[in-house]
Amino acid sequence: MERPRHLNSLGYVIAGSATERASSQAMIAWGEKPNGVLVHIDDAAAGLADGLKCACGAPLVARKGKIRVHHFAHKAGTVKACEQAQLKALGQFARKTFLQAGELILPPIGGRRLTVTVDDIRNEIFGQCAGVWITTVRGEKRSEIAVLLVVRRGRQRPSKAHFEALKKSAMWIDLTAYRNRADHEIVHAMTAAHDRDWIFNARHPDRRVRSASNEATPENPQSLPPRRAIASPPKVKPSITEDEWQRLHYTELRRRVFGWSDKEWRGRRR
Repeated sequence: MERPRHLNSLGYVIAGSATERASSQAMIAWGEKPNGVLVHIDDAAAGLADGLKCACGAPLVARKGKIRVHHFAHKAGTVKACEQAQLKALGQFARKTFLQAGELILPPIGGRRLTVTVDDIRNEIFGQCAGVWITTVRGEKRSEIAVLLVVRRGRQRPSKAHFEALKKSAMWIDLTAYRNRADHEIVHAMTAAHDRDWIFNARHPDRRVRSASNEATPENPQSLPPRRAIASPPKVKPSITEDEWQRLHYTELRRRVFGWSDKEWRGRRR
């Protein structure tokens, strides 16, 4: 049985950890050996013994005390968090997840959800966002779609115009509600059908999406079009424990409290 880990593969403290409260700040969870092999903090020797380096190139010290959560820090200072390390970890985790899944569920188009096969995949950092390019092969035709992963609010993502100029589709998956979860829960969020939308769809370029060039995104709700009035929800007596408030996804909480499914909620927002 795999031993429990205080940090997930994205570098975030797992909610419910006995050593430290969940945090919105990612720590360095992976170090790289000279031969390119990645080592998780739980498998690293304390201190400098393994000679590991960060994604940014800085030597790493494994901090493995008895009070604070285990993490890597830069040798030259006290840096526990490193944006390059977090972006690389997220991209590598996404690559592994989609390769194992073998398919990608696309955001809806005209009410229909489609999937594409994952024939090849490569990582790319899009500014402040991690992501992957997924290649699908149909006969002699190859097409690519960019998948951007969002784990922190306020991250600036490439605009619709960026992918429109490339004539390639791009989508985003919102993982902010899952960043402090265990790896298997993050995998489920990446491969499930919800919490994703188009940035640009090359086959349907005029389709209005939340992630348009004006950054109409959940991270910037002021730019979203005004919502119509929502009818009073049915009176449903919630039965939710404190633990469930912390670990359940907001779509499930919404269903418990208001009795609305995800499809009903989307319909009410139109």
